[in-house]
Amino acid sequence: MSKSILVPLDGSAFSEHALPVALGIARARGVGIHLVHVHVPVPHGLAGELGALLDPALEQRLEVRELDYLERVAAQVRSRLPLDVRVAALEGAVVENLLRHARSADVDLIVMTTHGRGGFERAWLGSVADGLVRRAGIPLLLIRNGETRARVELDPVLAFQHVLVPLDGSELAEAVLGPATSLGDLAGAGYTLLRVIRPVYVLGRYVPQPGRPDPNDLQVQMRDAGSYLPGVAGRLRAGSAEVATAVIVHASPAAGILDFAERNAVDLIAMATHGRGGVSR
Repeated sequence: MSKSILVPLDGSAFSEHALPVALGIARARGVGIHLVHVHVPVPHGLAGELGALLDPALEQRLEVRELDYLERVAAQVRSRLPLDVRVAALEGAVVENLLRHARSADVDLIVMTTHGRGGFERAWLGSVADGLVRRAGIPLLLIRNGETRARVELDPVLAFQHVLVPLDGSELAEAVLGPATSLGDLAGAGYTLLRVIRPVYVLGRYVPQPGRPDPNDLQVQMRDAGSYLPGVAGRLRAGSAEVATAVIVHASPAAGILDFAERNAVDLIAMATHGRGGVSR
């Protein structure tokens, strides 16, 4: 799946929690890894207003510090694993620079934590993850971790034993199957294909009376899901994957997916996205 892997780092221990997973994938695939930080300069207007308070060499010192940090992390990785590890200290708009570097470095997987606070006192990974989800065009693996202070042991990890793939019957949703199985197969994972049915509610005779699900609509949706999911599962099983299917009814598909994942020990949720922003999102 991966020609090379990009890991955005902001200098914080939290951002480094993406490294064990990225290293596990890189080792299993025998590919290189890029450690990247994007320096965000002080805007010229703000620098002018605060010129009396700013050290003229501040930006240069920060850039040197950030590159030194990347080199230290890279050296730690190289001392543990025989991987091709490269570093890049970029400058400017974070999402745009990460995408530009991903294209030039032949990256086809980005692994990162969902947000980071600390390090260089630049908290940008939250908005970066959001921007990459909408614009990357390549698989993006987002790691959630509650650890915020402890430094990370750089031991490769492949902990994907149960991959959940929500499907709605569209070709867009099925586009994630290739990347999901390529990643899950590295760890010998099993898969569950999930269809969340959002019920259509029929209003009661009086407006204040709560609505109730339309039984006819539910029956149709359940029948469609019951015929659709086994077909997709069959295609995956042809590649020797262990695949289960599930259909649930929930008023909120997102909440239904998360509830199912929690109750069924899911390690990874794999979904495709329209990549929309603004009002259309």
